Amino acid sequence: MVLTENEAERITRYLDMRTVIPEHADLVFVFGTRHPEPAHMAANLVKCGVGHRVVLTGGSNRLTGIVEATTHLEILLASGVPRECIILESASANTSENVRFALPGIQQQIHLEMIASVAVVTKWYHCRRAMMTLKRHLPAGIRYHAVTCEPEGIRRSDWWRSERGRQPILKEMDRIPRYLAAGDIAEIREENGVYT
Repeated sequence: MVLTENEAERITRYLDMRTVIPEHADLVFVFGTRHPEPAHMAANLVKCGVGHRVVLTGGSNRLTGIVEATTHLEILLASGVPRECIILESASANTSENVRFALPGIQQQIHLEMIASVAVVTKWYHCRRAMMTLKRHLPAGIRYHAVTCEPEGIRRSDWWRSERGRQPILKEMDRIPRYLAAGDIAEIREENGVYT
């Protein structure tokens, strides 16, 4: 599929959930991925005092076979994040399962109604659906902050120029309306630099 620059920019604006970095987040929620950058970003948020509860999600990666959450756990521990600050969910295979399977572990640490803000750590083009999935499963009124990375070859500035860039972006654009219609995710809105 060939996209014009205007179409690509419209898609980028829709998917790219830029927000202010929160001063405090009740949860730092890391969505499962084989990429190490989100784990490093989460460790940095803890070091900076933004959050002290990190949720790591992701089971066996379909491409590499590694358990995503366990790999991210090793990175956080090596970065000095205390194990007791980490909630580990290592059985999920998709975004919905990342959230649903993590809920019992979260509830053991904090009452869901006490969560006011979540730092959502994921790839830039996945962040809208990630936030929408969290909103569907967590109580109303939570503020969501985006903390995102750019995987190699899928940059905001030129993803549409290669098949490697177009494929995951266009998948997101296909999934969001379908998942909304099915009730699997909930619409989010930007308010003063954060999403609710």
